[in-house]
Amino acid sequence: MVEDDFQDILENSYRTGGRLDDAVLDDLQALATAEHTLGPDHPDTLTCRINLAHAYYEVGRVDEAITLGEQAFAECTRLLGPDAHDTLIAGNNLASAYREAGRLDRSIAVCIQTLTQAERSLGRDDPMSITLINHLADAYSAAERVDEAIELLLEVLAARERTLGPDDLDTIGARNNLALAYRDAGRLDEAVPLMEAALSDAERAMGADHEGVLTIRANLASLYDDLGRTEEAAAAYERALKDRERVLGPGHPDTLMSAATLGAMYKDTGRAVEAIGLTERALAGLRRLYGPDHRDVLRVRIRLAHVYLSAGRQEEGVALLEDALAGCERLFDSDHPDTVRCRRDLAEAYREVDRPADAVPLLERVVSDWERILGRDDRETMAVRNLLALAYDDTGRKDEAIAAYERTLADRERVLGPDHPATLLSRSNVALTYRELGRHGEAVAALCAVVDGRRRVLGPDHVDTLRSRNHLALLYEETGRLDEAVTLYEDVLADCEHALGAGHELTRKVRFNLDDARPPRWEPRYPVEERLAEAKARGDAAAYLRLLADLDLFVLAPKRRADDVIAGRHDVIQWLVRTVDGREHAQVFTRGAIPRQPDTVCLMRSMATLVREWPDPEWRVLFNRGVPALEWSFSPDVLAEAARDAVRPAGGRLVTRIDGPPDGALTFGLACGAPLAVQASVPWNDAGPVYGDYIGGLRSLRDLWEVTNAEEWRGTMNALLGGADAGPALDERVGRYEERLRADGLPPPDGPVRDTSAHALGRAVHMARWGLEAHFCDQITAERLIVEAGERCRRRYGSWAELSAAWALGQALRLGDEGYDAALAAHRTLTEADGGPWQTVPWGSPR
Repeated sequence: MVEDDFQDILENSYRTGGRLDDAVLDDLQALATAEHTLGPDHPDTLTCRINLAHAYYEVGRVDEAITLGEQAFAECTRLLGPDAHDTLIAGNNLASAYREAGRLDRSIAVCIQTLTQAERSLGRDDPMSITLINHLADAYSAAERVDEAIELLLEVLAARERTLGPDDLDTIGARNNLALAYRDAGRLDEAVPLMEAALSDAERAMGADHEGVLTIRANLASLYDDLGRTEEAAAAYERALKDRERVLGPGHPDTLMSAATLGAMYKDTGRAVEAIGLTERALAGLRRLYGPDHRDVLRVRIRLAHVYLSAGRQEEGVALLEDALAGCERLFDSDHPDTVRCRRDLAEAYREVDRPADAVPLLERVVSDWERILGRDDRETMAVRNLLALAYDDTGRKDEAIAAYERTLADRERVLGPDHPATLLSRSNVALTYRELGRHGEAVAALCAVVDGRRRVLGPDHVDTLRSRNHLALLYEETGRLDEAVTLYEDVLADCEHALGAGHELTRKVRFNLDDARPPRWEPRYPVEERLAEAKARGDAAAYLRLLADLDLFVLAPKRRADDVIAGRHDVIQWLVRTVDGREHAQVFTRGAIPRQPDTVCLMRSMATLVREWPDPEWRVLFNRGVPALEWSFSPDVLAEAARDAVRPAGGRLVTRIDGPPDGALTFGLACGAPLAVQASVPWNDAGPVYGDYIGGLRSLRDLWEVTNAEEWRGTMNALLGGADAGPALDERVGRYEERLRADGLPPPDGPVRDTSAHALGRAVHMARWGLEAHFCDQITAERLIVEAGERCRRRYGSWAELSAAWALGQALRLGDEGYDAALAAHRTLTEADGGPWQTVPWGSPR
């Protein structure tokens, strides 16, 4: 190679691989020098070529590593002989590059060829032969030939214990590799104790800060994660990161990869803010080291996309995956394993953001790619076939979905065995699809098998075991086996609280399911619900529906989808349905019967709007599910007939919750907001999480108040509590409105309205309620702010009459005559209605 050739390679390297790694640059220069001074066939030149090929492999430029590695292996074989040391090294490195590129048949073939040559010249127990056996095991493992890999790794471990001793680093490394192979085989009960022993041996032999010890500790954390031992896994990942920061430095590649791994763990456990910070930090550090298109940079970019998706930043997550896929196709090729996996991840993201129609063709391509590259029985091929079945299910292609599920289950049973975790996942998917299709007997049998298998393989406290038991209880409930369902829910809830904690998403779901299956003794929360219960008791469907026609009704929807609609990421809201007696029912509730279901929000509808927006003519409607005294199912035709004569619920109503908070500071604060409650026809004394329509409420906060997040809400809340846009009543319009106030009997007898703070403070009461509904604050915070608004009203005014006049004047000054008329109507309702808050709540109720 002449100097011009070296410059061409250097320029091409910068163009195709980003910033050159120093080792690659050094090896390029060394090869150019050797070829120029010694000639292309000199042994030292061959060694330089081997070194450069391996340097390409180390920095993720696998195609170049293979091209140069094939040349080096062929030339060493021809010039030095098949048994020469450099020939064996070249073959070993080439096999590793083939494995990284997913060309597993070639990797295995080169491994076997090189191992055969080493055995002939050096013997089976020579260190070089043992290294080649170990790499052949890696290739078998990557090709899903796990049993063959384990057999070879047992041989490697025995040989290294015999020749090097039990405490040698290579022996401990062999123990680590065998534990990982046991994990791949689903033998987690053998993998964990072996990895724990390897870590103990490594710490004793090399000290806690040795780089090999840090690697084994990180691998043990991943095994704990696989077993669902979340707290132990998090603690181990955290220690691994701290150790690498201390020993290797915060900018070392291994440290940055540890940060990304811990970020993924935090993502899975709901610690979104920490996950984003760690993963963004890791990505920035790796980009500084390698440039934008390095293999590890792309992999962490994909991890960050998943973190964004789990945190609700869906547009950013999808865009990052689309960018990562373009990077993979640019750096590698369309068939490279990293490219295919990124394509799979993008398809999964499309499913997660409710774009299953975009996911299906991508997943069909990935299945085709893996079948061609890895084979039909490869574990990744089967996993993607399972994802394709889920996408078919999402798009309503049930027949194709169940066929794909059943095929994947059969393949996994044949290849991996009936108790492998992946096989159990497939069996669970089949069972849940049987449930959707109404094949309840088959579903129960399959789920029972899943529960037994996961309990035996993963342990009783693994999150997948607990999730399967929850599914089984739900199926018992849907098939009328209520006593069995309640008993199982109770057991699962106790186990979830013990193993996962009270706040885990699965614990919350099981608690809801138990309350739903075993509802507490019901008491009506609103007077109309007493009349609904009476109509239900006497079987008077017409009266029941007439009562509903005059009410605000509520539909449950997934919060994530509702947020997507508000943000413009989706056009169609999704209603939650429930299968009852083999039929899908849309669940509709009156205000007092709304359940506390995790991760859902309420859409407020009139009966006429319900009929107009009805999503599926095959669905029935189920009113007030979970409240036996009110629960009633109707066909959509009956609902449409009842809606013909229905009118939209009237505005300006006083709505009182029977079981509202007892008399005290909270009730007094709510009563201070009663004028706006009457104007909006919402309960004046309900401080719970449902105010009205979730989507309409957030749009109003955004459009009328410029509030889109908790920080902006808090700023608005503080301004209202401070009497924003209120102050002394000095506006030039005050005189005109005071005349109207006197004519309408609003001003207090002791003089004019002193200020209009009541208008800001009354809205502060409702801003607290809106913030709770929007998930900008919790229940305790909302109640505290309502009490604070009430206390400020008590200090400023001396009676409900004073507060009402100040409210009316403030609304008139803000909204004009229309605002005044609404305030006057609310005043009359509140002062004239029997049992209203201004008759029953004493002014200045104590704290």
